[in-house]
Amino acid sequence: MGPSVMGAGVPHAQKIYARRAAQRAVREGRLIRPDRCQQCGTKCRPDAAHNDYYQPLDVEWLCRDCHWKKDQSPTCPRGHEYTPENLIPRPKTGRRQCRKCFRLTENARRAE
Repeated sequence: MGPSVMGAGVPHAQKIYARRAAQRAVREGRLIRPDRCQQCGTKCRPDAAHNDYYQPLDVEWLCRDCHWKKDQSPTCPRGHEYTPENLIPRPKTGRRQCRKCFRLTENARRAE
C-alpha cells in the first residue's frame, strides 16, 4: 500500500500514527536519521518519507526538495498513472488521489 498523493485513501489518523512512530523511533535510537538525502545525496536534515503508512518504521530519508518531488510524481505509490480518469482532485488540500487506490482501500476497509 502506499501513501496525500502519498497517502491517498489512508486514514489521517494512520498517517499521524506513522509520523509519530518514526519520530519516537528516532528519539529512542531505533531509527537513525542520516545526514544526507538518500535520493540526491545533499547534506541536510532529511525528512522521513513513508511509502506505506501501515509500515511506520519503513521510511526513506529525503531532503525537502526530493520529498516534494516524490509526492508530485506522475504515478501513485502503487504505480497507477494519474490520468484524468484515475484522478480524484482534492481542491481544498491541493492534493491528488488515485481513484484505483481509493477503491482498493475502501474495499479492504469494508471487508474488515
